[in-house]
Amino acid sequence: MTKLKYPRNEIWERKVYEDIIKKGELKVLYRPGDRICGNGKAKCFYEGEDVALRILERPGNKKGNVVPLFTPFIKNVKILKLKKMFLSSLVKKDFINSYPDVTNIKGLKYHLGLVYNENPNFFREVTKIELEYGGFKNEHK
Repeated sequence: MTKLKYPRNEIWERKVYEDIIKKGELKVLYRPGDRICGNGKAKCFYEGEDVALRILERPGNKKGNVVPLFTPFIKNVKILKLKKMFLSSLVKKDFINSYPDVTNIKGLKYHLGLVYNENPNFFREVTKIELEYGGFKNEHK
């Protein structure tokens, strides 16, 4: 089995969120674990960097060696802030401008469980990623 490579300077979201991304409304994302660059991490981000926000047409699968497919839409965003947090420390304001179907810790655990195909209780820490939309690079619509 060949190892799939995932670009570090991209953030991928599910198709269900495409409309709110096109409107620039999804400004807070969550990823499991510590996604702040350092100590040789491959899946990580830096505050202030520009990244491509892409929409998955079909998610990939590392275990099955399935390559993801994307819609043609790409939105360029700047990472304003990164914060590693315990799920248990999240409060109501942490969910403002995030996924519209995720409004509390239990919802976020289930969201991550669906995206990463894990039991919701698997997740203990997340990285909160705050975004700013804008024409930072050549955007594709």
